[in-house]
Amino acid sequence: MKKNLTLNEIRNKSNFFWIKKIIVLSLRFFAIIIELLNKKKFYFKANNYSHSFFFGYHDKKPFNYKDSKIIAHSYRNPKILNEQNKKSVFINVIDLKNKKIFNLDKTKEWSWQLGSSLQWHPKKDIVFYNKQINGKFQTRQIDLKLRKITNLNFSIYNISPDGNNFLTSDFVKIGKLRKGYGYTTTKYQKSLSLKKSKLEIVINKKDKKILFLFDETKKKMVTGCYINHQTFSPDGRKIAYFYTILKKNNQRQIFFYLYFLKKKKKFSFRIK
Repeated sequence: MKKNLTLNEIRNKSNFFWIKKIIVLSLRFFAIIIELLNKKKFYFKANNYSHSFFFGYHDKKPFNYKDSKIIAHSYRNPKILNEQNKKSVFINVIDLKNKKIFNLDKTKEWSWQLGSSLQWHPKKDIVFYNKQINGKFQTRQIDLKLRKITNLNFSIYNISPDGNNFLTSDFVKIGKLRKGYGYTTTKYQKSLSLKKSKLEIVINKKDKKILFLFDETKKKMVTGCYINHQTFSPDGRKIAYFYTILKKNNQRQIFFYLYFLKKKKKFSFRIK
């Protein structure tokens, strides 16, 4: 009875099998070499104002809408991490095309978790970040194309997908109730209303509206409450955010909310 050969046996008996295998392996080897030679790497030398880099929270991206530039904070001396409110971070733009780094500004309104809420306009080369200007917490807007600086009368947390609307935040209050996520400015923390918190939106950089107000002043066990991580949905029609209640027995209640802008309604459930 004639034995049926397996596929491997047929290949091994073929005169051209090893020649084909050598050609395939050779092509793969040369492809790896070409890839390594053509691989573009971008290194820049940190100068005297930029010793250590970080961006901010994961809900924002450091790349602009063309993926041609990166924004980042830089901290002068990462070994000295105390007294954050007395130290400034620098606001930098890294130009990937020209392989250069530019220092735009510096600010003391930042935290290790969120940075200065540094972020891009979704469709333009415009940078936003928080800064104290003339004794007030504001948003600084820098248009890189027009080389124009504008100060907006609110502290930004997030910008809508169309670039027209802004979600604000009480970073000083968060700095007192949630260390690492807000600003530790002692001057303003003394006059804070810890048991009230509001979801606030700014329309077209002008009209500030309170969408929802939380008031825990009648609850004796509550020491404070705050809203954090407010974010627009991809279509800009909804807002997701966390509402946290702190109690005297060191308990923390966290609620996840969805706010529907057109219906002016909210939906929530407790996660902790």
